[in-house]
Amino acid sequence: MRSIRRAAQRGQTQTDTSESFHSFSFADFYDPNGMGVRSLRVANEHRVASNGALKEQKPSHMELFLIVVNGELSLKSSYQKDFPTLQSGEVLWLSTGAETTIQFSNASEVESLHFFEFWVFSDRQDYRPSSLNTKLSSNPSSLFNTIARGRGERDSEFPIRQDVRIDLAQLSPAQESTWATSPSRSSFVHVLSGEVVLDGDILNAGDAFTSIGGKGEPLKIVSLANSQVIAFDLA
Repeated sequence: MRSIRRAAQRGQTQTDTSESFHSFSFADFYDPNGMGVRSLRVANEHRVASNGALKEQKPSHMELFLIVVNGELSLKSSYQKDFPTLQSGEVLWLSTGAETTIQFSNASEVESLHFFEFWVFSDRQDYRPSSLNTKLSSNPSSLFNTIARGRGERDSEFPIRQDVRIDLAQLSPAQESTWATSPSRSSFVHVLSGEVVLDGDILNAGDAFTSIGGKGEPLKIVSLANSQVIAFDLA
């Protein structure tokens, strides 16, 4: 089964200093038909004004991925008070424990912050919380870079605790690529910025494509502008 959720169909929550968009149920937004895809539970986009902050979150036993599009992201957690400030183009992986609390805020006094947040259920609970961060980079052999792969695989930036592969691509206008899927698994492809054509459908920033239990056929992606795309291959 294949489907597309447009950016305008996402849930929305606001505070005095932030605006957030939710592809799945989150916080005060509830969609009984949108509770995630396999182990992927949260896909949020956040825009935060200068010196602004989001409400405290409690992601227990989750693998979190934060991707900064523009601005400076500051965060604190109940197990680590001081993280390095994340800049545009950086990705942070957080593997949270039980009863973990996290606070996100804009580190800049003048510039707005734009970032994405994804949560994947961890497949076990007997571990210490941990984190790693990296700078997005291009891969000369492939437009997609694998940033996370679970179950003992080591050819990625982040050794997450779940059977999932997460790939990121930065595409220039008119660039073409294919993204490998796996038989009997599910896919979730989210456009972070720009505009692409995915298997014949135009996807704009904030749009997401889902395939449940596919045949393992590769997805063809053509970029219509400078674009960033994240793709999840889920058991």
